[in-house]
Amino acid sequence: MGMELVILPSFEQELTKIEKAHRKKILILVNKIRNNGLNALKILKVRDKYLLTEAKSKNPPYRLYVFVDQERKIFYLAKWEHKKAQKRIIESLSRILDKSLEQGLEKVLFSYFK
Repeated sequence: MGMELVILPSFEQELTKIEKAHRKKILILVNKIRNNGLNALKILKVRDKYLLTEAKSKNPPYRLYVFVDQERKIFYLAKWEHKKAQKRIIESLSRILDKSLEQGLEKVLFSYFK
């Protein structure tokens, strides 16, 4: 079974509002993930079979946040934020990841990120 990339609905909406230069950076990071899998990501939190990870863009200093279901090899693209918001975003996404243990990642992600 290969890897699957899923863009969460809220992130898909966010992408339409992001300037073209940033969308290009996101595409570069997505291609890195597609080619290298978990090796392209920094693991921020591990809960059961789920990971909260980030891919870094240094110029501009942004982060692409990705949830990973290790068992099913599904990568959920969740958020694109400036590094300044990193702590707040990680805390918020960590709470969502914790909740996923009770209900399952897909159910939680698609209800939070509509």
